[in-house]
Amino acid sequence: MNHYGRILVAESNIDQDTKNRVYSCEDYLVCEIEYKGGRLVISKNYQNTHAGKKEMKSFLTTIKSGEDVEKYFKIKGGLKMSLDTTVEEMKKASKFATENVEGGNPSTQAGRAARKKSSQERLKQLYVQYKEQLKERALFVLVTGTGAKEFSAISTEEASFYETSTESFYEFLTDKIDARLYKNPIKASYVMDALSRHFEEVAKDLGISSYNQIIATHKYSFIVKTRDGVLLLIKKVVNEILGAEVAALYAFEFVAKKAFEENFNGPIFPVMVETGSDTVNDLVKGFMILNKKSPKVFTVAVGESDLVGATYKVKDSEKKTVIETLNKIKKTIMGKAPKGKKTDE
Repeated sequence: MNHYGRILVAESNIDQDTKNRVYSCEDYLVCEIEYKGGRLVISKNYQNTHAGKKEMKSFLTTIKSGEDVEKYFKIKGGLKMSLDTTVEEMKKASKFATENVEGGNPSTQAGRAARKKSSQERLKQLYVQYKEQLKERALFVLVTGTGAKEFSAISTEEASFYETSTESFYEFLTDKIDARLYKNPIKASYVMDALSRHFEEVAKDLGISSYNQIIATHKYSFIVKTRDGVLLLIKKVVNEILGAEVAALYAFEFVAKKAFEENFNGPIFPVMVETGSDTVNDLVKGFMILNKKSPKVFTVAVGESDLVGATYKVKDSEKKTVIETLNKIKKTIMGKAPKGKKTDE
């Protein structure tokens, strides 16, 4: 047991797969149980009273092993919180995670600071869980062609899609490269060495455990002179060495953070990704990996495009066209139309 100001934090290992933590936060108690690899599976609140402590103790006596956790949640209808419950927990934690601990009674400042730190850690745990739940509800629409930008913008405005693009990933990686490196003309291999070092951190943040090493072969024996040159080089490296699937993981992380900040908990998590026709197929693979059980990935070619095999091919990005296309996708995922049916507008 550890004491942090006026807050008592108790932690114990139930077994090798299961951990229990209890937080005492002024007028209430929080009991958290994690299972297998630190995945939070429950958070229960109790009144910080004799009766509340007795109730919590009674609950904890029913959890003596990971097997008990599975039995308990099987009865309750699942081994993890619902998305609605996760969002409610996020709201509770956010209230204290952003608290100004400097104000108020000085005698309880240490307690408020500990509560803030505890809530911030709680939010990190909830974000991991939240992302996994979003994957199950995600609808990915990959749009390419001359009208892709307008199609994406209208989808965001009219149908509340979360919008991103593969270009934003290339820009993100380019910003990682110190501009002083290419102040003067420089070999592409030097830029790739710098990118390789930075990508280790990016891969860790995206949960990528292994990837192709960034090695400059003969085909990269050229000079880079400007930031645009670095951007083009990074596109080439991502698509030819790392694989565009990496861009899919970044795109999901980007929109998931937005959804997390907005406490999104809709039945479908709609994501619009603007991309080039040369990366679509790899992106599809990447997004399908995110939800192997029930992937919902569609491709739309708008205007002039050399994409072959698009789920939908439309001539323009007028609002009427966009809405009609999105309605067709909606009917498909709701089981009202054949999945993957290709249509020409």
